[in-house]
Amino acid sequence: MKITLGLLFILSLQGCVSSMDEQIDKDLGLGFNNVCLGRYQMDLIDTMKMSSVMYGNGDISLYWRDPEEGEKGMFSGDARYQNWLDYVHRKKGNDEFFHVNSTEGVSIIVGYSFFHDEFNSGRKNHFLNGYFYKDFPKVKKSLGFDVNGGDSYGVYPVKDVNYKKKYYLYLKEISIYPKSLIYLLWPHSQLGVCLTPEFTLNVAKAGGETHYRTVYWNGKNDRFQMTARVMESREQLNKKRGMAQKLFGLFASKNLDLAGRDGQLFLSDARYAEDGLEFRWVTTDAKIGSTARPYIELEGTVDMANYPKLKQVGMDARDIIVIMLKTFRVRENGLIGTS
Repeated sequence: MKITLGLLFILSLQGCVSSMDEQIDKDLGLGFNNVCLGRYQMDLIDTMKMSSVMYGNGDISLYWRDPEEGEKGMFSGDARYQNWLDYVHRKKGNDEFFHVNSTEGVSIIVGYSFFHDEFNSGRKNHFLNGYFYKDFPKVKKSLGFDVNGGDSYGVYPVKDVNYKKKYYLYLKEISIYPKSLIYLLWPHSQLGVCLTPEFTLNVAKAGGETHYRTVYWNGKNDRFQMTARVMESREQLNKKRGMAQKLFGLFASKNLDLAGRDGQLFLSDARYAEDGLEFRWVTTDAKIGSTARPYIELEGTVDMANYPKLKQVGMDARDIIVIMLKTFRVRENGLIGTS
């Protein structure tokens, strides 16, 4: 939708409009679109489209990039299952592959390889790598997940004769994730993680959730990236805080609280856009091990060369950035199941 009234308040404070009626009649050439961002939502410039998404929870991971659609992560069309198989074989080309019985619309493939360290320890291990595939035939789309193996699954000593059985039990346990994947167009109020505007991981409990990242851009220097990461240790959290402290000294900053979180906003001239401004907002109140209070970064670029009408009425990239950031919020039911 085109936003004019929302900008009027800022413009009137700046003394940039002579009358309300005059400004309302103008098309300022800027619109916003509400998008889901994992457990959050936000209004972004409506020419921006999702170009990548990354998600992981310790057991499974998903990575999709739009230019590689049909090659990894997300698959569509009549050949989507074959494209997924091709992706799996490309990733582990030397593995021996075998299928595991499908369950509730989820296909499973396991890659096997053998490791023998001849030069150092002499260890011999079985290596197993699992892959999930969830299909939605009505819309001819599907998602593929890689199994990460958690902390201890997927590697078994050669003397373990039950290694396949153990791994299959592990796959059965974590198959709850692809089974929980639903196809539902945004907006909605479902529990879990909204991976894309079409797919949501509809889980009631966050579990071992570790990270979510998505990127939006419009091919014209406007860009947005959101990253949410659960801090696993004091060292990891201190490292993030240390990086933020360095930014404090380099760029203009201000305190800015969003979505009920304490944060700091940094602004600097854009590197690749003469008339642009780069921004980064970071949380300053993240808690170790908390899925309800992860470390969050919102960053991107706004190029005023794309909005000449706004420049004519005295607005700059800083105004657009603040308008966008102020819409960042927890989506309905987004944090249920987190801790």
